[in-house]
Amino acid sequence: MKAYAPARICLCAAALLGLAGLPAAISAASVTYTTTLYMSPRKPVFHGRIHAPNPFCAANRRVALLRVRRGDDAVLGVDRTARRGHWEVNVIRSLRAGRYYAWAPAYGNRRRGVHCTADKSGMILVHPPR
Repeated sequence: MKAYAPARICLCAAALLGLAGLPAAISAASVTYTTTLYMSPRKPVFHGRIHAPNPFCAANRRVALLRVRRGDDAVLGVDRTARRGHWEVNVIRSLRAGRYYAWAPAYGNRRRGVHCTADKSGMILVHPPR
């Protein structure tokens, strides 16, 4: 055995220990983006857009449409946003009077170091038919 073998072992061990801390360094470097969920009061009734400073946070996001009720709110439909953040939920059932809102859960990608916050739209009030 040559005299430089222990030095090589020490360097390899140090390199492995350095790589073990790499995932922590990647996750520590993630950036959080605030997203804003809009729901339009115009026809078609339930549509809107997600706005975010990073396009990754707007595209392909899941958006759920909910109706306020006692207890847990009722989920009426779910959609995925288009490339620029547009979404639309078609309600097949008859539309009841009440308060409706959209919700987008938090979304992220550790490899890209991106975290997008969850958001809830403003309420839309649907009046009973006359």
